[in-house]
Amino acid sequence: MAVYEDLTVKRIRLTSLTVDQINDLPIPKNGDVCFCNNESTSDRVLVTYDETAGAWIVVETGASIG
Repeated sequence: MAVYEDLTVKRIRLTSLTVDQINDLPIPKNGDVCFCNNESTSDRVLVTYDETAGAWIVVETGASIG
């Protein structure tokens, strides 16, 4: 069962990680979220771990990261 929490925060500052740093995270869990930068384009995106696919997925496109 998912756990939901209402937050009143208006801004969250996240550290952008590279694809290699995210892929090196130990034992990702389904639904984990990271802020990722694409080294080739400098774009920054949110990614979430999809346990079924076994990959980090870009939230807005649904494509897996490199």
